[in-house]
Amino acid sequence: MTKLYKAFQEILVLIDGSEDGWRALRQSFLIAQKVDKATIHAVYVIIPALLRLPHAYLPQDESFDIEPGPNAQTLRQTYLLWGKKVLEKAVRRGQERGVPVRTEIIESPWDHVLKEEASRIDLIVFGDTGITQKSLIPHLRGDAICHKTGRPVLVVTTYPHDCTHLAVAYDGNINAQEVLRRAVDMARAWDIPLTVIIADSPTVSGHEVANEAKAFLAAHNSAGQVLLRRGPVARTLIDTTNEVGATCLLIGMYRHHRWHRILTGSNFHEILAHADVPVLIIPPVKRYN
Repeated sequence: MTKLYKAFQEILVLIDGSEDGWRALRQSFLIAQKVDKATIHAVYVIIPALLRLPHAYLPQDESFDIEPGPNAQTLRQTYLLWGKKVLEKAVRRGQERGVPVRTEIIESPWDHVLKEEASRIDLIVFGDTGITQKSLIPHLRGDAICHKTGRPVLVVTTYPHDCTHLAVAYDGNINAQEVLRRAVDMARAWDIPLTVIIADSPTVSGHEVANEAKAFLAAHNSAGQVLLRRGPVARTLIDTTNEVGATCLLIGMYRHHRWHRILTGSNFHEILAHADVPVLIIPPVKRYN
């Protein structure tokens, strides 16, 4: 495996001390260790609305002993202290893995944070296991973050996985070809297998698209395989990813194209809710520089 892939050098991790946050951090380390000169940006956010609550709302972490304060000013100090401890722990974990971690505490609504940080980073990683837990991060959807920032988003839906086999959803339109090209680059740089999955559905001509994918791989000197499967789109992508042993599923988020219609609504949510591996969402080509 070589560290030639440089597209994800600046990685933003949303962290708050919850288990989802720590899983996102562990996943970001696995990505950073595959990327040349990667840096983790661990961001802890204090949302102004939290200071209007009657008490501090903190994830549980037995290593931190913090007593919440009774009013807005002491609540703010509580969150600042919590954030400092969380970020110090993130830095220590990065040092253990040889990955540099930069930290920042931001007091701002989430929309503002994502918009501000997007211009400085290449990849956003956050945990979304769907498990009910105390978290300072609101229930953000990976596709919503991708849309707001125009940056790739890696959603850790279960446990962190080292990317040793990449699966990519493909439907043949020009945006999907760009996503496939990025998948080919990643697989080549990391010297890992690549599987292209085509869900044969009423809106996708499976055999035609499969032939296009094979031609694309051949033109780019990729040894990846192309699999055509029939069935419900989301379930087909999830099951085929598991079938081939892939450890990351890459999907494109497109507007005004048939694949976007397939992967919005219930299908997209089903993938994020039930995928057994991290899901990497790529924004529309025109938004991703």
